[in-house]
Amino acid sequence: MAFSIFQYKSTKISAEHSNDIKNKLNAIYHYLPKTKQERFWFILLSISAGICEEIIFRLFLFEFCREHTMLGFAFIIPNIIFALTHIGSGISNLIIAFILGLLFSVIYYFTQNIWLAVLLHIAIDINTGLLAYNVEQIQKQSNIPL
Repeated sequence: MAFSIFQYKSTKISAEHSNDIKNKLNAIYHYLPKTKQERFWFILLSISAGICEEIIFRLFLFEFCREHTMLGFAFIIPNIIFALTHIGSGISNLIIAFILGLLFSVIYYFTQNIWLAVLLHIAIDINTGLLAYNVEQIQKQSNIPL
């Protein structure tokens, strides 16, 4: 959580770099908040998604695979499925979702605490939404074409 706060506070978005950030978020930009109201709902959605996805993919699928397969499969199978649920956000985000899913699984496996993975998941989602929201606001203030 501290990392996410640090990342958010230290991210400097300038008008001249806002299009670069927007282009990097291109595959998911239409999902991200652009208004204050959207930002509010996006934060709530991020909390809900973090809790629900971690319970489904770590507590249920990971534990089921751990009990019925080799440990390696328990790390791979749930995270392939986790990544596939993010397929609508582009192929590069599919790969990122798989890698982050592995990270969440490792955190859960070694700590046996689902809430650490949940908090990290929520923090990543919220941070991405706030980044897009801030880019949108800077572009509006700078009269950069949206």
